[in-house]
Amino acid sequence: MDGAEAGRKTSLIVLNYNGGQRMLAWAQHLRAQNQHGLSIIMVDNASDDGIMDVMQSQWPDMVFLRNRRNLGFAGGINVGLRYALAHGADWCWILNYDTDVPAHVLPTLLRQGETNSRIGAVGARIYPFAPEENTPITYGGGRVLWLQGRAREFHAPVCASQLDFITGACMLLRSTALREIGLFDERFFMYWEDVDLCLRLKNKGWTLSVAQDASLWHEGNATLGRGHPKLIEYHNRSALMFFKKHSPCPWWSNGVGSSGRFMKSIFRRRWDHCAAIARSWREQA
Repeated sequence: MDGAEAGRKTSLIVLNYNGGQRMLAWAQHLRAQNQHGLSIIMVDNASDDGIMDVMQSQWPDMVFLRNRRNLGFAGGINVGLRYALAHGADWCWILNYDTDVPAHVLPTLLRQGETNSRIGAVGARIYPFAPEENTPITYGGGRVLWLQGRAREFHAPVCASQLDFITGACMLLRSTALREIGLFDERFFMYWEDVDLCLRLKNKGWTLSVAQDASLWHEGNATLGRGHPKLIEYHNRSALMFFKKHSPCPWWSNGVGSSGRFMKSIFRRRWDHCAAIARSWREQA
């Protein structure tokens, strides 16, 4: 990976929460690819698995930042972003540790970002780990469906003007843009923080872009597991917060979107999901 593409300083920010041996193996793989001075910043959200101690003893050249409590995704990543910006990073690369990232991805992201000085965020094609799946989970990002109260990922190339957000699992951010608009909104504990940030970028005249030749694989929900009720609660709570903050008709967006998710849970007989959505309603009331 070329962290010094076009003479630019790039910092990688990775958030850990009880990643255990998976995080250790991922970090080992990442370090093996890092041949050109990429600064790696590991942020820990008050894990109790001891893996940060192991990594810090093995790799003293990496930066390790430890939070005293779990700040969520937005709060945890912001700790790393503040460090990167304070130490002169030109680009900040946010990457989930439940990904498989080929060596070409970062140079490709950087080259795309440098094509236009007003590009504030760059994304990549993200595929599922399942070998039988050849359709991307996302082609870099997606758009907000305001009348439906939800967001939709793109699965094929689109014009940059159609992008409302870049997916946060792999997101390259220009530091000058972050200094102008601010960091992630920490009220979003998990989910929708990437959509909120990108919308704020666009509102300030920055553009979003996808590096067409950058591809990686993402497992998703590595900490709690796919379909965990807590994830459903976080997702619906953040969606309610997002549309309340940004929608011209938040009562419509939230009414349609949240009731749709609730009805889908009933149809699937996921009563635990129904309860999780109901909890998010009470929290946002």
